[in-house]
This record gives sequence, structure tokens and C-alpha cells, in this order.
Amino acid sequence: MRGDERWERLFEELAGHEEPAWDEADLAELIVAERVGVRLVERLVGVLGAPISLTTTGGRALSGRLAGLADTWLVLSEESAEHLVVVAGIATVGPLGPPRPGSRAMPLGMALRRIATRGAHVVVDCGVEVRGHIVAVGADHLEVRGEGGSVTAVPTAALTSVRCAPGTFE
Repeated sequence: MRGDERWERLFEELAGHEEPAWDEADLAELIVAERVGVRLVERLVGVLGAPISLTTTGGRALSGRLAGLADTWLVLSEESAEHLVVVAGIATVGPLGPPRPGSRAMPLGMALRRIATRGAHVVVDCGVEVRGHIVAVGADHLEVRGEGGSVTAVPTAALTSVRCAPGTFE
């Protein structure tokens, strides 16, 4: 059999196959299966730049413009302050937009170092409030120097949010 004949036979065979019929139940199952893989930050990408409200796991209510977003944190900007909020520290958030996947892999430590290099005064929420300036960011903690000069270590696993001056993330 020649090459041309094999191609013709293949095309005839493919033409004989019918498209599968999709019923509403199949479609609904596909939608549910697709939604399982959507992460919260992918829903928040759709409202980047818009006003949102959230509640932290510690019960603090925050609202403002969603000014920045990464895989594990977001920046909420209000007139008097900016808040770096750890996604794991969010109890509720809304509104959400349509899912928009995309790589937003800036690590939390990098965002914390940005605050530290700007010398911004911060209020760290980690179940208690720690006030001062971030002086160091380690692999699993940050260090905050208080007004009296003492340094307090805060494990990043305990971190809910960091409040700082407007414009710190611009």
C-alpha cells in the first residue's frame, strides 16, 4: 500500500467517527472538575485594581483597592495605609472576578524585604500587634525593631498582615 492510500484510508476512518454527544449532566460535571483547580488568587486577579473587602482569620476587617497580588499574599491599599495580607490569613474576601490563571510567584519574603528596604513603619498582625520597622527577613521569620530598640521575631507562619504607609509598594 502506498503512502497516499494510507492517508486516504486514515481520513475515511476518522470521518466515520461521530462527535460524542454532551448532555447537561456531563457539562455540569466538567464545569465542577474545572473549578476544582481554580485557586483563590486566580479569582482575585479578575478584580485587581478594584475595591474589595476581607476579614482576616484574626477577625480584622479590611477594605480598599486590591493594589497587588501574588500567589501567597496581596496588597490592599486604602487612603491612610497599605496592607500586605497573607492569603493563608484571610477568612473571607470578596467580590471575586472570573478566574484568570497566571504566574504570580513573588515570594512573601521578597515583599517583606521591599518594606524593610523602604524603612516603613509597620504594624505586624500575628495574633498580636507588633509595631516598629522590619530590620531583617529570614527564611521563616521577620524581625521587627520596636521604638524602644528591642527586636521581636515573628514567624511568617503566624503572620496575617503588615500595615504600612501609603505608597510603600509603588
